[in-house]
Amino acid sequence: MWRHFRQHPVIHQLGLSQILAYGALFYAFASIKTPLAQYAGTSEQAIINGLSVAFLLKAISAPWVGKAVDHFGAIRVLSLGLFMGGFGFAALAWIPDIRWIWLCLILIATGYAMATYEVAFGAAVQYDETQSRLNISVITFYGGVASSCTWLFLGFLIPALGIVGATMLTGGLLMAMDGHGNQVVLVEGIGHFAFRLGDAGRLKTVLDKVLQQPRPGRGQHLAEGDVPRGPHLRIH
Repeated sequence: MWRHFRQHPVIHQLGLSQILAYGALFYAFASIKTPLAQYAGTSEQAIINGLSVAFLLKAISAPWVGKAVDHFGAIRVLSLGLFMGGFGFAALAWIPDIRWIWLCLILIATGYAMATYEVAFGAAVQYDETQSRLNISVITFYGGVASSCTWLFLGFLIPALGIVGATMLTGGLLMAMDGHGNQVVLVEGIGHFAFRLGDAGRLKTVLDKVLQQPRPGRGQHLAEGDVPRGPHLRIH
């Protein structure tokens, strides 16, 4: 695993994005629905109803998301999804009104459609088709721990910061992963991630950099010792 981490840091960045995306945009509602309902003076059922409708719209949008992946590239779609979902999550408790929460839930569900497994897997294929099955397995491994990480994280944050602070910090992490404004940067090393805040501006997509690099096509084999390498997500 560590060898793969050093050779393909972009894939592990995608995996980390799935912990945050699935955690904040899906699993988190098991933890936040009660304090959010109390904060807004509404019922948990009203929040769940709004979430159900938002996820229905998410399912309907799937064909358009797929077309966007083909046309613009999976990394760009995933990046926009992380930003939209993160903004919606951060804004959940800005206004204690159920209508505002419903509006945020639509943003969250749209981000969920654009930033989770289907698009991340598409990014893995576009990044390196010859290694895509292995890379998809790695991304799936990260996504598999999303629920546990989220419930532990929010179980600590909500009592410490309240529902407003917890949603803003979690949503901010998602927007940071997107690369707009503050960036989360994957730094080369053995077995650990390091983060730093960058200057405002848009992250040049990983896919654009990858497509500029020569790589073997379908059915071709690498020479012994050669390893397809993607760029590090390093912001200057």
